[in-house]
Amino acid sequence: MSRLRNKKNKRINKKIPKIDFHGATAEECRERLSKVLSDCFQNNIKELIIIHGHGTGKIKKTVTSYLDSAGLDLSYNTDPFNSGQIKVYFA
Repeated sequence: MSRLRNKKNKRINKKIPKIDFHGATAEECRERLSKVLSDCFQNNIKELIIIHGHGTGKIKKTVTSYLDSAGLDLSYNTDPFNSGQIKVYFA
């Protein structure tokens, strides 16, 4: 994990909000995603981590399908260090 540093070379603790979908159904994921994405835009949050887990891939597919069809100004990718989560970046 890269660490941000300020002008005095001290670490800056960058907290990225997370939402965890372990144990959720596809419908619950869509409902919660709608709310959390809206909250992120309203609060000018630039990144979000969505934890979908490894499992069967159904939740990951639900999440990526929702992100693709939401019509929002964002991009996302699977975290290269943890394939059980997706990083979302807001413009």
